Amino acid sequence: SEEAVGRVILGLLGCLEDYEVDKRGDVGSWVREAAMDALVTICRLAAAEQARRQAAPAGGHTAATPRQTSVVWGEAEATRVCAALVQQAHEKIDRTRALAARALGALL
Repeated sequence: SEEAVGRVILGLLGCLEDYEVDKRGDVGSWVREAAMDALVTICRLAAAEQARRQAAPAGGHTAATPRQTSVVWGEAEATRVCAALVQQAHEKIDRTRALAARALGALL
């Protein structure tokens, strides 16, 4: 459902704010990197579902009375995800910056 996808995206965006450090080093970077990979996957799936819904037959609706479609992936979601990835692209860790750039490229 749209609500579930939204919760997953919000959870992953929250993971991009993990800056935990312990004796192993910056373990938060592992979380952020995994979240970026997952965001690319979920965002691609959500965008494909949104496109499918918009292309589906209107089921009796005409251009004069268009049907309402719920938004799985829209401008607001894309803006939040891209802004978070741009922030990650400015991190100190080269590996994290490179992954963020690839994630942005994959979504754009």
